[in-house]
Amino acid sequence: MLLHHIATLILTGGMMANNALRVGVVIAWVHDIADVPISFSQLLSNLRLGNVTAVTFLSAVVIWFYTRLIVFPWLTWTTYQYYILPASFDASFKAIPQIKLFLLCMLIVLHVFWFVLFVKLLV
Repeated sequence: MLLHHIATLILTGGMMANNALRVGVVIAWVHDIADVPISFSQLLSNLRLGNVTAVTFLSAVVIWFYTRLIVFPWLTWTTYQYYILPASFDASFKAIPQIKLFLLCMLIVLHVFWFVLFVKLLV
């Protein structure tokens, strides 16, 4: 989880420094979509509502799969593919798109790992 937070902080700071806030907001929004049903499922689990919790958790896993394993990788690829450095950047900053791609791919790998854990909880 610490690796996720470090990568997210670096990406957020980098997107703010590069004035790429639109990309950062969309990525944050895609992440937040799946957090709502996960939190709601956790709340229902604490209330000991078995069947409702199971249905909510199943819907959360489906939403997680779609937003973090389909939409997020697509966003990662398209932002990297069409990323253009501002003209004001000098040659020492030319590695920024590759660093961002690495960090975004690291987040995708973590999402796959967490999805496998969710599926193990279901089975």
